Amino acid sequence: GLGVLLRRDEPGRLAADADAIARAVAAGLGEASLGAGLCPLDQGGSEAVTLVSRARKAACLNLKSGGGGITTYGYGPPGPVADRREAILGAVESSVFELLFQPVVSVRGGLRARYEATLRLRTGDGELLGPEVFAPVAIRAKVSSRLDRWMLEASLDALAAARATGSHAQLLVHQTLAGLDEDDWLERLRDGISRRDLIDLRPVIQLQAADADRCLELATERSRVLRTLGIELCLNGLGEGGGRGVRLLDALHVRFVRLAARVTAAMATQRLKDLVSWLHERGVVVIAGGLEGPDAIARVMGAGVDCIQGSFIQAPAEGMDFDFSCAELRS
Repeated sequence: GLGVLLRRDEPGRLAADADAIARAVAAGLGEASLGAGLCPLDQGGSEAVTLVSRARKAACLNLKSGGGGITTYGYGPPGPVADRREAILGAVESSVFELLFQPVVSVRGGLRARYEATLRLRTGDGELLGPEVFAPVAIRAKVSSRLDRWMLEASLDALAAARATGSHAQLLVHQTLAGLDEDDWLERLRDGISRRDLIDLRPVIQLQAADADRCLELATERSRVLRTLGIELCLNGLGEGGGRGVRLLDALHVRFVRLAARVTAAMATQRLKDLVSWLHERGVVVIAGGLEGPDAIARVMGAGVDCIQGSFIQAPAEGMDFDFSCAELRS
């Protein structure tokens, strides 16, 4: 198969241009005709895995229709919101998740393997969705704790499997305050670590800064208990809201802060440097996430961040097998 990414100011041109490309490829291959699947990318779910999933599905639909011409796949009308919600919640109820891992690479000489765990959800119609698509639906439906449970158990299993191969990778595992508020959350976490004998390989728990700020009392209590268990805390999204950073770092025992790409890109260079310096003064390891190119990487490295992460380095993958000794990333 051949994948082509088209950008057009006039969406109506996409089908015609896709057809022209299919005809040109068919002519080059000496084929009478060549079918093509078309998937518009303006319907949400811009994460790479989701886009590839939809492109593959568009191609499969064309094959099922007998090939030839253009078959358009759209995850939308009729009833796009209702259709998506029901498909997502049905898949969440069935826990049809996949666990992927994205490397978090030190730029300060450390070579310890460190990954962020992330979920993908496979809906009943074969759609593979990233968390930016399904997580908001689950939160609104008040079932996000189901995601937390699956994520935690699968991540602990992954850590145990990695250790069995001699790896001592550190894994950042996202949880929501809705999940942490469940009465048995801490008990499940302790028991999960004990059952798998992960006393020396505990996960790092990630929380969204905005989430922790809204439920600061609960976040503070959970942070205190996590510290007694030797489990470190990472805050995502710090720097997006006024005095939130001071308030959270004063209240919580935070080891890592993960800055989103939209935060680092929007900040003036000196302001970004000042933020990183302030975090370092508080003993925080700073991760710059979502980096999509060398310019973005050079900018955050110039600001003094400790770790970098993003699809330009490696997209989320099924295994924890990234080469952290890669010379290009240490230079």
